[in-house]
Parts: sequence; C-alpha cells; structure tokens
Amino acid sequence: MSRPPATICLLASLFVGTTAYAQTAAQKQQLISALVLPSDAKISLLDSSGKPISYDDFMRQARAPGASFSKSVNAQSEVVLRINSAHQAPAPNTLSLKLKPGEALPAFDLRTAQGQRVTNADFKGHYTLLSFYFADCIPCIAEVPTLNALAKQHKDFKLLTVTYESRDTALTFAKQRKLQVSSLVDAQAWIDALGISTYPALLLIDPQGHLVAATVSTALATQANHDIPTANEITRWVNQYRKP
Repeated sequence: MSRPPATICLLASLFVGTTAYAQTAAQKQQLISALVLPSDAKISLLDSSGKPISYDDFMRQARAPGASFSKSVNAQSEVVLRINSAHQAPAPNTLSLKLKPGEALPAFDLRTAQGQRVTNADFKGHYTLLSFYFADCIPCIAEVPTLNALAKQHKDFKLLTVTYESRDTALTFAKQRKLQVSSLVDAQAWIDALGISTYPALLLIDPQGHLVAATVSTALATQANHDIPTANEITRWVNQYRKP
C-alpha cells in the first residue's frame, strides 16, 4: 500500500455527516477551517476532468461512494480542490486488514511525538485502543474531542493514536486540534503491515497483544446526520469485545 495522499479520504472518512458542510457560506468556511487554510483563502473547485464546478456539485460528487479529492495550489495562489478519478476502494464504513482477530500484532518499534519508545511489549497486560489518523483527514479532525473524552473517562484501557506522518506534523496537529492523546509517529511500515488504508480506523488489542476487533470509527456513529461517534458509542463497541 502506498502512502495515502495528504487530503484523500474515502466517503466514510471525509465528511462529518451528510449535512456537515451544507450549501451555505458559513459552512463553506468550515471546510476551509478543516483543511487548515487561511480564512480568506480563495478556493477553486474542479471535477475529475479538471472542469470548474459549483460548491454544491463538488460536495455531491465528493460524497459519492468511494470518492476522494486532492488539494493543490495553482499559479494564482488559489487552493485547488479536485475530485479524483474513480478508483477501486473499500466500501464506506468498512475496514479490511491483513491481520485477523486473534492474531498477534506485527512487531513494531516506534516513538511517540514526544520521543517515548513504544514496542509490542507495551501492549501486554492491558487492553489498548489504537486510533489511526492523518492530519488532513476531516473526520479525524472532528473525532479529536471524542478521543480526548475517551482518554479522560477510561483508565481501564490504554488509548493511543497512530499516524504515518512525521513527528513535527503530529505535534502541529495536536497543537492546532487540541489533541490530548499521545501519537505514535512515522508508522507507515507498521500501518502497511496491518493493511490499514481507511481513516479514521480503530483497533482494539487484548492484554496478550492480539487483535480483538477493528472498525472504521465512523461506522460506530448512531446519531442521525452525524458520522462521528461519541465517546459512549466507542465505549460500547470496546465493551462488546473486552473480557471481564
């Protein structure tokens, strides 16, 4: 698996609910904010052939199953958001892994953004919940308050975030988004070994270091018109699999 482009997410991993960025100027600004762009940024919206399209058409196409978009800057210093050409991709809210439940995690030796070393041995003796993200993933950004709430509510399992991006990117993300959970960084090789290609993803690990369950976190959301799960919804999912 190649590294996911910085601003590409599948339908289940791109937009915070079916009405999150509706057709108003204020909500368009939310999209600008989510992409960490200046508030006065000029945006050009293109379809997959490079033809300019309206904001409404862009959002409609971007929400289509398997859709994604890319971000670049043109010669006029405009931010260009372009719908990517159709490609095979996992169905929305599904997660396909190389690892099966009950199997041990691939060996890893990683560092947190703060420099702490973490290996498989650190997962032994307790349940661990891993949340996989990248900095430009809109639902990953929206999920930060949920992860912070989980970290405060639960001392009965360990919570870590994981990204293929660099330490500097992770630190910037944590500062801008107020993420209060430690991140394992530069984890591309391990992510490849796991087979993760859809974000944000959740993996639950048992006290022996084996995979218990995995899901795209947006699949856990049950509230109408909202694709980001609450801390309680994630807790219910974890409790389905944890042994007393």
